[in-house]
Amino acid sequence: MAKKRKRRKKKVARRKRTARARTGAAVRTGGLVAQMRAYRAGLMNQQAALQAEIDGLTAALEALGGAARPRARAAGPAGRRPRRGRPTALRAGSLKSFILKVLKPRGEMAVKDIAVAVRRVGYKTKSSNFPNQVSNALAQMKGLTKTGRGRYRL
Repeated sequence: MAKKRKRRKKKVARRKRTARARTGAAVRTGGLVAQMRAYRAGLMNQQAALQAEIDGLTAALEALGGAARPRARAAGPAGRRPRRGRPTALRAGSLKSFILKVLKPRGEMAVKDIAVAVRRVGYKTKSSNFPNQVSNALAQMKGLTKTGRGRYRL
């Protein structure tokens, strides 16, 4: 095998920082800081004006006999919206709906028995680990109680 040759790194020309270049950067950031302070002051003035308007409306509502409604609660974790209008019933044909069909008349059953019964009722799957899927679905379902190791009932 041939011996590897070491390659030399190319020298990169670097720009020397002069005193003038450093002061230019300081002037630019100083201007930016001044702009941000001015913008903040403007926002604070708007906030004060809006708060005065809110206080005036609250006083008017109380004078008319209507109690002012309390402020809205702060939003929950960032990026999460409350889910309204979400269906609470199970989707027809889903694994969870078939599990309920099987468990209602029989009471308490083991996971492997539930998996077999769900397939007999007509749930179609090609899964090689179907009892694991049934077990995961059972853990997510509300209204079921775990009576023992691998045993559930309604």
